[in-house]
Amino acid sequence: MSSHSFAGAARGSLAPYGAYPLQDILADTARRAPHKTAVVDGEFSYTYQQLDMYSDRLAAALGLLGFGKGDVVGVLAPNCV
Repeated sequence: MSSHSFAGAARGSLAPYGAYPLQDILADTARRAPHKTAVVDGEFSYTYQQLDMYSDRLAAALGLLGFGKGDVVGVLAPNCV
């Protein structure tokens, strides 16, 4: 697999980065395997369903601040969950 592609688990093939928006990949995985572990950070773990829910909440909060679909937003966060 090249450094410019990822394994499209839902699609069973390779696709170039950017071919599918990350939020679509996350939502698809959350629908197919909601209780599967998506992220582990020390003692904490989050399922795809939880990660999808938190990303929806973040998107809603950004919307309240005036950001819309397609807007670029910088994120500064610690390197942990």
